[in-house]
Formats: sequence, structure tokens, C-alpha cells
Amino acid sequence: MDIKYIGRNIAKLRISRGLSQGDLGKEIGLTPSAISNIENAVSYPSIDTLIRFAEFFSVTMDYLLSNKDIEKLEELQLKSKLLTTEMFLKSGKPQKSLYEIDNKEYFFEEKQHEITYKVSKSINDILK
Repeated sequence: MDIKYIGRNIAKLRISRGLSQGDLGKEIGLTPSAISNIENAVSYPSIDTLIRFAEFFSVTMDYLLSNKDIEKLEELQLKSKLLTTEMFLKSGKPQKSLYEIDNKEYFFEEKQHEITYKVSKSINDILK
């Protein structure tokens, strides 16, 4: 068990649900600073707290304690954003979308039924 995976997994789940550390803390009975300490690998959560995280996010304890599902979650998030972008682009109106995932920028633009798609490590690279 590596403490960095616990915090990283909890932070990703929290952010994916649009929750602040305070919001998550209220849901499972912790202070925002306790959530921050766990996410930043400053402290270990108790077994009871891990169970509350797992139940709240509907994930397994294995997910919280390891890194094996991180890539799957990131892939699903990317696919979801790509599908959302595709739906916007099919609306027939000129559209632009910009997403950042894992320090990469994904830029989509539709002009006159043509779609431009770019991936870059920096927003400045995309906008050139």
C-alpha cells in the first residue's frame, strides 16, 4: 500500500464529482484540512475513514489503495469529454472546446463543417 495512491485516488474522485474538500468532508465527517492532508499524502486515513470514502464514491477499497484503476478512470474521463465535444460540434453552430487532462491540452474547433483537433502539452502551442 502506498499512501500517495490513496490521496491521489480520493482527489480524482472528489474533483470528478465537482466537490470541494469541505463538501467531501461534510459528507463523510472530516474537516477540509483532514481531506487535504489525506489527498496530499501527509496523513493516512483510518480503516473506518477508507470505508466511508469507498461507500461515498461507490468504489472498492482496492481502488482507493492502488493505482491500477487510475488509467481506466482517466481514459473514461477523456472519452466522456470527447463525446461531449462531438455532440457540441454536431449542433451545426461554430464551436470551440478546450480540455486539459494530465497536463495535456485538447482543442477542438468546428468551422464550416470542418473539425480541427489538436493535442499539446501547453495551451500556447495550441493557440499558435
